[in-house]
Amino acid sequence: MANLLPSCDFLLAAGDININLLTHDRRSQLLTDFINSFDLYQVIEKPTRITAHSQSLIDIVLVSDKERILDVDVYDIQGISDHMSVMCKINASVSSRRVKMVSFRDYRNFDFDLFRLDVLNIQWDLIYQFDNVDCMVSFLNDNILNLFEKHAPSQTKRVTKPPAPWLTYNIKMMIALKNRALSKYKKSFSIADWNSYKAGHTRNGIHDR
Repeated sequence: MANLLPSCDFLLAAGDININLLTHDRRSQLLTDFINSFDLYQVIEKPTRITAHSQSLIDIVLVSDKERILDVDVYDIQGISDHMSVMCKINASVSSRRVKMVSFRDYRNFDFDLFRLDVLNIQWDLIYQFDNVDCMVSFLNDNILNLFEKHAPSQTKRVTKPPAPWLTYNIKMMIALKNRALSKYKKSFSIADWNSYKAGHTRNGIHDR
């Protein structure tokens, strides 16, 4: 608990602690001292286990900020457990993710042979008709950008997911190879393609359950 509390803004710990907080014995006092020493709050007040001979509060909910607790209650769930069901409603505000617009070129359907053919069909020597270097640069830029716009069109997408630095280029390549092998098997349904797909998983350290 001493290591956990400084690392979070709000802490909630819940469970069957098997120490009856409705009594005043040594075990309940030790638990109460523990809760107070970390400035925590135990918010369950009703008995959570009731028998013909006893009532006990042994299912607890500890929180670091009781002002964020909106409601607390316990419910009878006969037939499922001999414990009561503990409910705790929390004010958990979630910050909205910032939407980022990202522009990129899509090279998935890029055909190098068609691209090369279009490059050769451009009359590049027309650049010599310009006396101004700015016009020459514009001529080059316009033709090159038009080529890429045709063969690898630019796209703009909304990005809401946080960055994933762990998702490296190598991992993306392994995922792509895995998906390609699976697609091949789905078309052929051959044992060889299935074995190739599974062998790639084992070799790349990617496993399906």
